[in-house]
Amino acid sequence: MPVEKVLLAEPRGFCAGVEMAIKALAWMVRVFEPPVYCYHEIVHNRLVVDRFREQGVIFVDDVNDVPAGAPLMLSAHGSAPGVVEASVGTAQEGAATMKFMLDTSPSPKIKGIQMLVGG
Repeated sequence: MPVEKVLLAEPRGFCAGVEMAIKALAWMVRVFEPPVYCYHEIVHNRLVVDRFREQGVIFVDDVNDVPAGAPLMLSAHGSAPGVVEASVGTAQEGAATMKFMLDTSPSPKIKGIQMLVGG
């Protein structure tokens, strides 16, 4: 069945939390030598993720896969306390093994949902 009409919502774009995360990762790409690591894909947008991959960002599913001393950004979707603790724990081992970690502090809506579900 062919599509007869397409409606676009106004305004369209990214929520504040996603926009903040994209800007933060773009900043890290400019400031740090590659590779920059990111815990999970930064946003649910293939074009954005692919552009960051082209710029040398490596997306990982486990913060323990990030080499010591490498810059690490946590997901725009927020991260479980255990993930944050694992990242901070590695950073506290000393300067020789320190990871730079940037938690983008997810948007208030996501943070509120996480608090409701105990995460």
